[in-house]
Amino acid sequence: MQVSLQWLEINHLPARLLRVVARLHDLRHLTLNLTISYDDVECLRELAESLRNMTRIRTLAVNRVVATSMHAGPDVVLQTFAIPECAYESLTSLDCSLDGSLCVLRAGKRLSSLRIRNGDILSAGGLQLLFENLIGLRHLWIDNCFCLDDDIMSGLPVSNLRGKPIQLLYYYTSEHRLD
Repeated sequence: MQVSLQWLEINHLPARLLRVVARLHDLRHLTLNLTISYDDVECLRELAESLRNMTRIRTLAVNRVVATSMHAGPDVVLQTFAIPECAYESLTSLDCSLDGSLCVLRAGKRLSSLRIRNGDILSAGGLQLLFENLIGLRHLWIDNCFCLDDDIMSGLPVSNLRGKPIQLLYYYTSEHRLD
């Protein structure tokens, strides 16, 4: 009998230990809250590449809890975590900081839940992509979304999200509900 791990949550995992997690190909749910330093960029890239082999993964959350080097710019390090496009074929829930390519906004059509930790990376065009392409979303959270105002919101194709909770988090929390 073969037993495989399907659900893994680790808090305060040093990013240099990600190689161990990258070999767990049968995971369905993975939540990592990482301790990151500038030297951990390659470890994050290896984990991202390993997602190509995690064909059954449904839930993915990768976030920073502690920065070990203040000069390193750990938020920038997390933005290098580019999830391969093929991983979106199985993902239904994603919680992470986006990389600069914003691939999730084009390829994440199966997502029903999305939390974007670095909403400041989104422009009005990025928000347009989000609302046009991710029509199956039931839950959307965007942290630090500074570009969204009433003018931009009125021009977005939000009809697919009517009546669903959308939470836009700035330094304070406000919740918008489209009815």
